[in-house]
Amino acid sequence: MEKLVLKYSIPPKLLAIILLAAGTIGTFFIASVAIEKKDPDTIILVSTCLLLLVGLPLLLFMEFFYVKYTVDNHKISSSTPWSRNKETKWSDTTEVKYNNNLKWYVLRDKTNTIRVGEMVAGLNSLFEIMEQQIHSDIFNKFLKDME
Repeated sequence: MEKLVLKYSIPPKLLAIILLAAGTIGTFFIASVAIEKKDPDTIILVSTCLLLLVGLPLLLFMEFFYVKYTVDNHKISSSTPWSRNKETKWSDTTEVKYNNNLKWYVLRDKTNTIRVGEMVAGLNSLFEIMEQQIHSDIFNKFLKDME
């Protein structure tokens, strides 16, 4: 089997671009109004707007554009801006579960934890490979927990 590369699909990427653009425009608008008033409290307002309206969408942008997973019959590898590159061999997988609060799938071995967001394109292909490659007890427990 060739390597399968999983990335976020177009809708989350578009959402990140729209939020980042809107946040940047909004921050510039608030900053221009604040500069005219020359009020010391406006520095706090502009800083807060910059953090919320640009900072948070920037995090989404980085997640949706720079996170990827590479899967083959032997392992899954992850590349993210948030942590070092990780790799887990299917044969070494000790746990697979779904975190309903954070909406991601968690794969663990003795040293690594790889989290795959539910909005990543190609999850069905990932599950097919997992079903074939992960020990049946571990995968069946995952399926039972998903019910």
